[in-house]
Amino acid sequence: MRLRSLGGLARRNLTARPLRALLTAAGIVLGVGLIFGVLLLVRTIDSTFSSLFESVYGRADLVVEPPQEDGSVRAATLRQVRGVAGIESAQGALTDIFVRVRLSDELERRRAERRAR
Repeated sequence: MRLRSLGGLARRNLTARPLRALLTAAGIVLGVGLIFGVLLLVRTIDSTFSSLFESVYGRADLVVEPPQEDGSVRAATLRQVRGVAGIESAQGALTDIFVRVRLSDELERRRAERRAR
């Protein structure tokens, strides 16, 4: 098929079925727009997480954390990390915001009574 005959075929189909042509064009535009939207969203999320971690940890190459979820790194461990060759700086940081509190037996009993009512 020659290019001229393809153009004529396309023109005939456009005039014969204009709704189908319009819906096809709209689908293509919508698909391309969604792809660009998703790519933009991924880039934005990546940038947001990068700036979030940078605000928490700075430009740290390595973060040393305690083995337990609620533990802390000892001062001796921090001194040991500072002593490693090639370490420019090592800082301790407080990251836990919430503190677990154990109620006395009397307060626990009162709380249980209130819940039972």
